[in-house]
Formats: sequence, structure tokens, C-alpha cells
Amino acid sequence: MIASDVLLTTVILVLGAEMIIGGHTRTLPIVLVLTGTAVFGSIAVARYVSKHDKPGAGAGDKPGSAAGTADRARGRES
Repeated sequence: MIASDVLLTTVILVLGAEMIIGGHTRTLPIVLVLTGTAVFGSIAVARYVSKHDKPGAGAGDKPGSAAGTADRARGRES
């Protein structure tokens, strides 16, 4: 995923530089689509990694569930 982020960033920068040098905005929609793709891709990977990096998460725990965490803190398993 890191390589695709770098590739998308490079393409966006090249297209932006070409727009500045050429003095036009014809490729602006392409830049906006690539930017949105990069942002949402990074968010999706970050959410995926954060769900799998939580230590001690049981099979029945919902990510972000306070109830399971509070029960484990008291020594009770659900």
C-alpha cells in the first residue's frame, strides 16, 4: 500500500506541475479523483491495521465496544 501511495502522490504532483507549466486546468478532475482515491485508500488501510493491532481482542468483541473492555478490566469474560 505504501508503494501505491507514493505512486499516486507522484502522479498527482506531475499532473499539478504540468497544469502550472501549461497554464490550464484540464487535468484538474483527474487530480481530484486521484487525490480522493489516495485519501480513502489510506483511511481504509489505517482502519484495517488498527483493528488487527489491538492486543487481547476476543473473537466476540466488537471493535470500539466499551462493554467488552470494561468486563475484561474487571476480570470477567463475556
